[in-house]
Amino acid sequence: MKLAIYGAGGLGREVRQLACAINARQHRWDRLFFIDDIHPQRMLDGTPVTDLASAQGVDAVEVVIAVGEPALRARLSAKIRAAGLSFATLVHPDVMLPDSTSLGEGVVICRHAFISCDCVIEHNVYLQPHCCLGHDCQIGEHTIISPGVMLGGECCIGRRVFIGMNASVKEKVRIGHNVIISMGAALFNDVQDGLIALGNPARIIRRNEDEKVFRPAGLRRSR
Repeated sequence: MKLAIYGAGGLGREVRQLACAINARQHRWDRLFFIDDIHPQRMLDGTPVTDLASAQGVDAVEVVIAVGEPALRARLSAKIRAAGLSFATLVHPDVMLPDSTSLGEGVVICRHAFISCDCVIEHNVYLQPHCCLGHDCQIGEHTIISPGVMLGGECCIGRRVFIGMNASVKEKVRIGHNVIISMGAALFNDVQDGLIALGNPARIIRRNEDEKVFRPAGLRRSR
């Protein structure tokens, strides 16, 4: 089996490290390579980079998405399905997953993530290091949970959500789809679809109209 890492940036290199850690414990993949549709046909950290069309010609390959924009994760997921390729789920060997965990395909769970009992983690979710999911949390498709995020029990997080580093979410809070919660936010109340919230206590600042988390420094919007 081969593993294709869709995304050849910083997150892609981190996923490569995770895959190597998994392989060191149990040999799952004979070969790793990156997919980058914009800058293929090169080497990155000694690993080949190709495009999706070329990956379709590889026998026994599964794909994991390694980009940090939830909306882009959703688009790439649709491309992978259309190409007839399967998804890989990567869980660091040191992570203890309760038997009651429901895990979708294409999920990435990094080292030092904590998942309590009866959590539902849907397709293509990315859980970064030192995040904490309380009991009975639900995480929707294509969502990114950043390092240090703390979710209280019974939180319900929608699809294509980005929760920034060290944010805290009170138990039983519901976050809608296409939402951005800024780093360091303290969220005490529900957030409806398509909004951006920041601060402590978190407040809504505007709509998430372009569904984009990261921007070059010169293009950041003023509030």
